[in-house]
Amino acid sequence: MDKDIAEFLEKSKLYGFKTTQHDHIQWLEGVYGVWRPVIVAAGLAVEDILRTLVDICQDIHLLTQCMGIDVDWCRKQDLAFHSQFTSEVSSPSSEDRHSSEKTLGNKRCILLGRLTTASLDHPGQLVLVDSASSLPVELRHSDYNEMLGLLDQWAVFPSWNLIIKSRGQCYLELCVKPVRIRPTSNQPVLSKPLPVVSAEVASVLLLHKDTLKPGCINMVATVEAVGEIHRVKTDLLFCIRLPHGVNIIVKKPEFLHWQKFLTPGEKIVLTGLRPTTLKKGAGSSIKVFVPWTDSLLLSPATLDFTCISAQEWLERQGGDPSKLEVITCEGKEEEMEEETEEDPTLDMASYQGILTSNELGAVGIYMLDSKVGLCVSCVPAINKYQSLRVGSKVIIYNAHFIRSKQFPHLRVVCCTSSCVKVTEFSALNNKPKMVHLPLMLHQTLKKCCVTQEMLDTFINLTFSLHNKLCSKFYHDLPDIVETVFGRCSTDQDKAGRVYIQEFLSRTHQCGLLREQGGSEGYPVVPDMKTFIQEIRCLETQTDNLTDNDTYWGFHHQHQGQPQKILIGILELSSKNGRVQLRDDTGFVDCVITMTTSSEDHFCTKICKCCDLESGSYFRCPFIQTCCVGAVVAVTKFTVIREQFININASLKNFKMTDDSDTSSSNTCYVMFSMLNVVLIYRRTVSIAPKEQVPLKKGKIGQDHTGLLTDVNKGRQLVLINHRETLVLERRVHCDSHFRMAVQGYLLQNTDEESLDWETLPNLQEQSSHQCSRQFEHCNCAEHQYGLKLELENSLSPVVILLFENNAIRWCQTIVPGGVYSILLPTGKLCPPGATSWQLKKAVAKAGGRSVHKVPGSTRLSRVFPNRIPPSAGRNSSRNLSIKAILTEKCEATLVSIEGLVVRRFPVDTNSHPTSTKGHMSSDLHSNQQLGVGSPDGCGMKIVVRCWRSGDEVDVYLNLDSFIYPLGLLPGVGVRLERLERKVSRKNNVYCQFIAISCLHIKYHTELARAIPSHNQCLEVTTVQLVYLADLWRSKVHGSPFPVCCHVQRFLKVSLKWVCQHCGAVCVGGACSNTACQTDYGARFLARASVIVEDGTSVAIVTMRDAAVQKLLLLSDREWSSLQSVIHTQGEMFLQKARPEYGNQVEMFVYHLCESSLVKKDWEMWLRMRTGVSTDWSVCRSLDDMTLDEFSLKNVDTGVASMETRCLPFLQLDCVDVKDIDNRKWTLLFLK
Repeated sequence: MDKDIAEFLEKSKLYGFKTTQHDHIQWLEGVYGVWRPVIVAAGLAVEDILRTLVDICQDIHLLTQCMGIDVDWCRKQDLAFHSQFTSEVSSPSSEDRHSSEKTLGNKRCILLGRLTTASLDHPGQLVLVDSASSLPVELRHSDYNEMLGLLDQWAVFPSWNLIIKSRGQCYLELCVKPVRIRPTSNQPVLSKPLPVVSAEVASVLLLHKDTLKPGCINMVATVEAVGEIHRVKTDLLFCIRLPHGVNIIVKKPEFLHWQKFLTPGEKIVLTGLRPTTLKKGAGSSIKVFVPWTDSLLLSPATLDFTCISAQEWLERQGGDPSKLEVITCEGKEEEMEEETEEDPTLDMASYQGILTSNELGAVGIYMLDSKVGLCVSCVPAINKYQSLRVGSKVIIYNAHFIRSKQFPHLRVVCCTSSCVKVTEFSALNNKPKMVHLPLMLHQTLKKCCVTQEMLDTFINLTFSLHNKLCSKFYHDLPDIVETVFGRCSTDQDKAGRVYIQEFLSRTHQCGLLREQGGSEGYPVVPDMKTFIQEIRCLETQTDNLTDNDTYWGFHHQHQGQPQKILIGILELSSKNGRVQLRDDTGFVDCVITMTTSSEDHFCTKICKCCDLESGSYFRCPFIQTCCVGAVVAVTKFTVIREQFININASLKNFKMTDDSDTSSSNTCYVMFSMLNVVLIYRRTVSIAPKEQVPLKKGKIGQDHTGLLTDVNKGRQLVLINHRETLVLERRVHCDSHFRMAVQGYLLQNTDEESLDWETLPNLQEQSSHQCSRQFEHCNCAEHQYGLKLELENSLSPVVILLFENNAIRWCQTIVPGGVYSILLPTGKLCPPGATSWQLKKAVAKAGGRSVHKVPGSTRLSRVFPNRIPPSAGRNSSRNLSIKAILTEKCEATLVSIEGLVVRRFPVDTNSHPTSTKGHMSSDLHSNQQLGVGSPDGCGMKIVVRCWRSGDEVDVYLNLDSFIYPLGLLPGVGVRLERLERKVSRKNNVYCQFIAISCLHIKYHTELARAIPSHNQCLEVTTVQLVYLADLWRSKVHGSPFPVCCHVQRFLKVSLKWVCQHCGAVCVGGACSNTACQTDYGARFLARASVIVEDGTSVAIVTMRDAAVQKLLLLSDREWSSLQSVIHTQGEMFLQKARPEYGNQVEMFVYHLCESSLVKKDWEMWLRMRTGVSTDWSVCRSLDDMTLDEFSLKNVDTGVASMETRCLPFLQLDCVDVKDIDNRKWTLLFLK
């Protein structure tokens, strides 16, 4: 046995160890082998260590169960644990096993070392060192004062936590104060009391430092504020504020550890402070104290000191006695001035709580007590708050408190005068999340003077983005917050920031106390759930359009910066192919417009968004496949809520979105252009798409379809000529789904590398030639020319690509005329299955063209954008104007039109001669979830107006097999491709939207008003007074039009309150429909039908709401009173010429309608009524009518009766009514 070990064992007997027991000997030999280098380096005696361990443990048996370790052993651990050898470590019970994994593991280890601050790797931090290694240490707030005497002393550490920050990086949390190893020969040293001055005396001496003899002073004072250690250029420093305006700047590395031991509100003793003048870095010259070579930080509890006056200090320094009285008098004057100044920390306070969440710790935001937010993002601390772990109890000194309407409602915000101290360490096994702001966010929050409003917006954005994107972009959240906040604060004035000036100013000059410099506020980023709820609360201006009481209305509202922006993940729905903006709370459907104006967009090379940087606007209005899955921000958008209400029956078979929480009669969505969308974040893929499917070159074979294909390639280039609409494929024994047909050409012998921008026009020219050669008759010379083109180029014959199931999600990304790369998991396009009779039917209708089924897992990417629109189709006139389509010379069966939607109506498609609609299939629930259906047999009719000539054409849409079209509202520019042109029995030209048609929303305006204002009518020179007889000659163009007519008779008047959800009558505010369980509120509806004549013809005019109020000559107050009376009874209806009055309200309304003040001449703005069963609502020519179309009536002359043919009543809608301005119309006639 080694002589030293034998001596160690012999000395251990003095402290209760038994060398005869094997476990004692084994433990003593083990710890001696570990601690021998420490004992030699520290110069300690063996008995000193043993005596200290026995005094701490008090149990030799328990002590021998502990493991003696060194610092290097701790650095090699990869699991966090808690060590405490003073008591038994209890194992978790069966009830607590589920939570034991979240707590620190328990071990019993004995650690020897020495606390020091001499570490270049950890400036300003305490370090535990031994003979071979070192480790950073964090202390509890309550142990700082007692730890001052243990610096550079060897000690035993009985209780601590080993925390692993990352692989190879760890630190210790000291849960109990270390026990010093005292040598037996160490005796206390007696010293004289230390002379110190108070902060009041120090402030006077600092003020007159230039007139005094240079020297250092000792000071005792209470700390008011201490800042965190931060970096100024290449120097590290922190500041201390004492009473009476005394400030201390600590810059030397050997004194940076003082920051750990300083706490606001506690008294300290500082020695060797030298007064100096700070001329740079603070804006102006400021006199401060700095620690000198032999400066010390001492605790008043362990120090004998005596306070001296300024005169005594001057005498000890050997100053000029003649200046003592002058300095003392000036000191009193300065004291009186300081008393009148405000306390710099008057508006600041402290808060203590338990850290409950650090999920946003990377951006400097934490949660205290689950309800209070803590923000340290603006503090330039170099420690990055590594000690803030979940479960730790902390106290924040000198912080600002901000109240907010959003969660958390109370926020503790730190500035340069704030400091965070840990009072108790957490027992949970979690890693600290240090503050690590991205570069641009660091420049904004820490380098610029951040106002309270700006910081409040930053906190709101961070919490909002965390709630929206946490599940998919948790680790990328700092980069997302950086981009979003950078976009939101672009227009704000940002002043430079000087840390020292903020701290040293007598009146607190923190940026959080400054007023907002920008004129506009910061936008709000709502989550999708809240946003949808806001849209559903919008009131729709519903309008009765059919006789079966079916209502359709919509509300639009333009939103965007600076009020609100929408942020979410841009995704494609695999159910119905719609574009959706989604987050963790929900989603909203989106309508992407092709352009922002009536001008067409032609893509160029700059439209590619693959290389688009975060924070940049998209350069192309078309949505591209590389945008899918990216986080985007919509800065300008239009919120739209559509509502269908059927009073007779609730619409249980009608659902317009695939959201299960959405009411069947409501749909909410947004409309915007991709040019108003900012790319926030797009995750980079480690594996390129080309690497996922190897491009092996093999032999070019020929499959059973007759097309040349490369069977070894998984990528196919396709030039798309036309995209059809989504059609519902109903199935009896399984769920229904959508399918879509795309017509195009396979690019043979061509890959992405060989295809450049110059070859695209040639390919499109060839595709146009093939279309014309296929659908039109051509002579032999033209046929030979086409064959020559086929040989020179690489386009296959026309093929049909069928997208089904999940593959329909690419619907909105396909732009006709573009080249796309189809990434096939199976390696090649597959023909349709033999069991699908629908696909067999599609092949039969393809006219000999090849049909390929696109798998659901196919990925689509755009190679070249659209440049030239393709042909409209067989026997179609491409780009025909509406005026040309309405002429009899037009022989095209399929047409494409562009124009502005001016009106839209629900129509009865069952009675329409072109209707193909039958009863809903048995899979009704599946159809509703897909977004298919129509309100009780109603389809849709839109009136499209040419923006050049002003001609209008009706387009009918059957909604039994098509997805509900979003965005077809008045004021929206549309492009409708491959419509079927038809002529009715009355020789009226209209168009039908069929399965091969396609709808594109080009742009949206202010959703055009149907009623021009009075001033607008006078400004328009083309406005002329219209006679009702002109309607029979088709001489009226445009709608609405003015008519001066006389009210002859009221046919019926209906006033009632209806439910906004189901449309049933509400009595006393309660819905009379027992099946209606929702509380959407009630709205007032007024409707009146009157007979008018202007001397040329007679018409039945329907008036609603405001027009009824004007016709009855009721003021707003009288109209409101009438509504209040009807609110109690629900409704009032008058129809008979001499009714039996049920109450006084009916009598009042009847006499008002029969009054000569109402039955007089009016100026009415009328429009042709559509959506009714009669044919007289359309502008037909009187000369084209047959004799049977005139109604036969008997007329009693008094002498005899006679039969005659009469014109039917014109059916018109009134959009405005006013008194006749004879002077205005006279002047217009004179012009």
